Amino acid sequence: VAAGRKYSDFAVLYRMNSQSNILEKMFVKSGVPYRIIGGLRFYERKEIKDIMAYLRLIYNPFDDIALKRIINVPKRSIGDASIAELARVAEQEGKSMLAALTSENIDPRAMKKIKPFADTMGEFIALSRTMPLSEFTWGMISALEYETYLKAEDKRGEVESRMDNL
Repeated sequence: VAAGRKYSDFAVLYRMNSQSNILEKMFVKSGVPYRIIGGLRFYERKEIKDIMAYLRLIYNPFDDIALKRIINVPKRSIGDASIAELARVAEQEGKSMLAALTSENIDPRAMKKIKPFADTMGEFIALSRTMPLSEFTWGMISALEYETYLKAEDKRGEVESRMDNL
């Protein structure tokens, strides 16, 4: 830092949350300590975590944590009992929860709610193998109707900003 100044002597102001991503990357790359005040770090935002969880699960079918995060994003009315049933079958069969989505050992009541999610994930996995990542990601966001989901959840008028983040 120049002329005997400390990092804490400086501040960077920006107008849109989506601008924080590039700033954070540069600070990390340069070894500059930083703190976000009045907002979240880019990768801590819900919309980023949600879409990243979809991508992690698609490219790593053993990521049960990602599956648990997104199984109800957008809302699919898959309850805790159905998720527990899926986890039980996955453990019993020695599979990931994603692989267990199509198991015949899942209780039919749970399967009724889980099947649409299983179908969606199967389609996403197939498409991810044939499309460039950026094109696939935007197609996935569109197919999920994620913007509609954000609008339904929005209480502070932040949908446009959250979509900009994506």
